[in-house]
Amino acid sequence: MSSFVGKFSISPLTVTTSAPAALPKAKASSRHLPSSMLAMKPAANASPLFEMVYRDCIAIYGKYGYDYSRAAEYIIYHIVIGRPLHYHTWSRGLYWEKAPKDEPQGWPYDSSCFIRADNGWAEGLCMIDRFIKNTHEVLSPLHEITAETIVTKHEYLTPDFRVEHVVFGEDVNIVVNKASGEFGRIFGYKDYVYNSKIAGEVILPPYGFVIESPAFIAFHALSWNGVKYEKPVLFTIRSLDGKPVSESRKIRVFHGFGESKIKIRGQIYDVPKEEVITF
Repeated sequence: MSSFVGKFSISPLTVTTSAPAALPKAKASSRHLPSSMLAMKPAANASPLFEMVYRDCIAIYGKYGYDYSRAAEYIIYHIVIGRPLHYHTWSRGLYWEKAPKDEPQGWPYDSSCFIRADNGWAEGLCMIDRFIKNTHEVLSPLHEITAETIVTKHEYLTPDFRVEHVVFGEDVNIVVNKASGEFGRIFGYKDYVYNSKIAGEVILPPYGFVIESPAFIAFHALSWNGVKYEKPVLFTIRSLDGKPVSESRKIRVFHGFGESKIKIRGQIYDVPKEEVITF
């Protein structure tokens, strides 16, 4: 079986690929798959070829079998392909009342990062609710704007395949940093600096990402739009009147975790949980 490595682009009639000489041979990777699918053993780094060809024909959603507390790589994979998740595997009834008091709170630099809620919207909630809120606020709007739009470009931005760039249609750009660390440590830790047309220098930590489109922006980053953060933060920005965020008169800002300040259209706002901002 042959595998595609490097850059992908697509036109209405053809799919083309190119492999920069600097890229090493792809290695087997199945870490983004739930445990029930590990036996499939993909032969190379996954690229969203299905999303390039068949995305507007059939909807395929996330699978069962992942661990909420260690799901960052699985989330990053779904950001790359623009798909929402299945949420499952919790106890019946008032599950939040049955949550252990010593539940993990998430560490900023490893696969537990998306159960964080320090200083954010879901602070004080159980782990399941924190995870659902954080991921739904990113993946649901992303899927809404890309559900009927194919991937027109995919490329790896680093020789070790840890940073991917994906474009849906003409104006939805996504960059993810798949660099990983061990729990409570920074083993394998690598930031990636992405030069955004919208927000300038964006520093992406392990499992960091930035999604940029006219009416929806989201990021898990150490800096965005000139604001630097001590620890990674999660924000989303959504236009509520159908106009681009840069022109909208009404936007909604969601803050998942980390410091609560964000710079929008030249002004610093403090958003502890969520705010609707009018201009």
